[in-house]
Amino acid sequence: MVQASPKEWPGYETRALYAQAPAPYQPTKEMIEAGAQRLVSWEEGCTWPSSWDKLTVMAARQEAERVWLSMLSTWYENNKENTNV
Repeated sequence: MVQASPKEWPGYETRALYAQAPAPYQPTKEMIEAGAQRLVSWEEGCTWPSSWDKLTVMAARQEAERVWLSMLSTWYENNKENTNV
């Protein structure tokens, strides 16, 4: 399987916004991990991340980060409009 480079991911350019965002908008590893756990299917007795294969865990973590990047991008656009930057 060929994976796209990070620069080809939707929202890649918003990674630079991390440095500009105030602290409450900067996702921590724990926040991304919590988001990833909510993206997988849970059954009784499952433990994170050992109950899933490595590709599923990696994909969930990437998707959780993309959600944060999308939220950050929206914050930046709204902030830019409101401050006429």
